[in-house]
Amino acid sequence: MCLDWQTANEQNVSHFEIQRSTDGNTFIEIGRVVAKNQSSNTYSTPDNISSLSNYSQLFYRIKQIDTDGKFTFSKIEVVNIKEELIPSIYPNPVNEILRVTNSGSIKNIQLTDMLGSKLKSWTTSFSLLYMNEVQAGIYVVEITLHSGKVIKEKIIKL
Repeated sequence: MCLDWQTANEQNVSHFEIQRSTDGNTFIEIGRVVAKNQSSNTYSTPDNISSLSNYSQLFYRIKQIDTDGKFTFSKIEVVNIKEELIPSIYPNPVNEILRVTNSGSIKNIQLTDMLGSKLKSWTTSFSLLYMNEVQAGIYVVEITLHSGKVIKEKIIKL
């Protein structure tokens, strides 16, 4: 997931702490971004929530810390999470390493050729799949989730 926010009239701002909570009360820092100190700014930071699939909601806030050490908090934003985080794979086409997002929801992954023959299989949740042993061509990645749902995606191996 990617968190985006905008600011206006930044002056003497040191940085921003991105904070997350699972209960809306206790927040932890999950990232830090250096301030640009321009009149209008857009910021973005990733948040890997694959290990948080047991929660239906997450709470976020931004702590703006000034150069003199003073700070203020943004209002708390609530993000509703789907019951099951759907994984995705990238890059496509792939050269050596295929990356998997939300791998915590995955039971197993299979790589098959276009005729359905199984070439590789991974039975645990990996976020990196090494493709250097696979010849160039078109393949199908079949991802089976813990829920039993199956996702199939064609990939091109360079």
